[in-house]
Amino acid sequence: MFNLDYTLPSNLEEQFQTNSWWKGVSEEVDRVYRVKQLPSSITDRHKHGVIEAIFESLEISDQKIDEAESHPVFIEARQLIKGMTPGDIFPQRLNELFQSRIGEAVQKVDACAPALLSMLTNEAGKRNIEAWFAAPVEKVPSYLWLVENFKIEDLSQRFVVKRLTELAELRLRVSKFKYPFHESDYLAAKVGENNRDRADYLAYRVYDPLWLSAIEEFAPDYISFPLRWAGSLFSIGIMQKLYERHKAGKDVLADLIPHFQNGENLNLLENAIASCPVTAKQGALFREIVSSFHSSHYKICSRSLLALIEGLIWDFAWWWNQLNGSVFDSATNRADYQNSNFKLINKKTKAPINTDPSIGLLLRNTTFGDEFYFEFVEYFCEELFRERNPVLHGRDSEYGDDKKAAALFLAVQIIEKKITSAFSSWFAEECIRTYEESKTKAASN
Repeated sequence: MFNLDYTLPSNLEEQFQTNSWWKGVSEEVDRVYRVKQLPSSITDRHKHGVIEAIFESLEISDQKIDEAESHPVFIEARQLIKGMTPGDIFPQRLNELFQSRIGEAVQKVDACAPALLSMLTNEAGKRNIEAWFAAPVEKVPSYLWLVENFKIEDLSQRFVVKRLTELAELRLRVSKFKYPFHESDYLAAKVGENNRDRADYLAYRVYDPLWLSAIEEFAPDYISFPLRWAGSLFSIGIMQKLYERHKAGKDVLADLIPHFQNGENLNLLENAIASCPVTAKQGALFREIVSSFHSSHYKICSRSLLALIEGLIWDFAWWWNQLNGSVFDSATNRADYQNSNFKLINKKTKAPINTDPSIGLLLRNTTFGDEFYFEFVEYFCEELFRERNPVLHGRDSEYGDDKKAAALFLAVQIIEKKITSAFSSWFAEECIRTYEESKTKAASN
């Protein structure tokens, strides 16, 4: 059935019923199968509309709609949409209203730049980047080109430059917006927990061209947020709460400790690592790490987590390479991998990297690294890797406390969520493929 070198539980059906991690995998199989079985009467247009409506409800809060309700553009747009029936073509007037909002949206984008630029402390680099940002461009240069050419070396400063490139890309994209929707016709729906009429969300999209742009992530508060690298893969609720406390001047690393002192959160993480075939061999080590945390042995916990995090990423890379290739030299076998007797493949040149493999090369120079978002890769390769070397080579005997352990548990949780998502998607497709093949074979006999 499955041709990768991983062992599935012999009692898989029982695991689907009793193991929380395998239950989640089973639910993904069911979800993918239900989507594949949708009747032909449910068109791609309907499927796309459902996805759009979900994004709208997630990104456009009731508060945002309430604040827009008195604006003439929102009022007129909503009246026009409410007068439509499903399948009607959106009137040209909606696009005219949308275009009237582009100028203000661009101004909002530009208004974020001065605060970001003020955070740059390299004066020569700052002047160059200010000049670059102010100049009109048709294509934004890469972040790496900017930091290398303007000699921006500090991690936090490089993060500012990355945000500036994203801001420039957003400005260019918004200035070229031609239409508020991806489709030309209206698809009605009731959306969100409050069963709100979709006309409200569509009217907001006309009113605010930046509705999907996460403009708040360009604020200095976000740049200085010590957990910004955690991104959206972590629980949205806890991240929003911690970010609000950061803006209020609180120690969010200390606030993170109770999240993992809560037995349920670490129990779920422990079970996920032990249950997932990709990470199962790390299960025993992680159980001991959790035990040391609960016993307040934070130095042992933190140091062990540094090694475990790197191991999880390498294990994920090996599994990912079996599906996709392009990470390890094709001649590499499991024994070579275990003994670090291999070369990584450069994602740009497609040639082996003639340097001993390292986690930094893996994340920054191979196609596998693209699985992770920029902030996490930078956090791991810069901040965490700098901590790791003196610790694991015995030169830092004081490393590790409750806050450090909590932050490292958060890194583990991010990696685990990514692995679980990738494994579940693959497993679902394999299950359905095998089931369809068995049906075809049975029908032919």
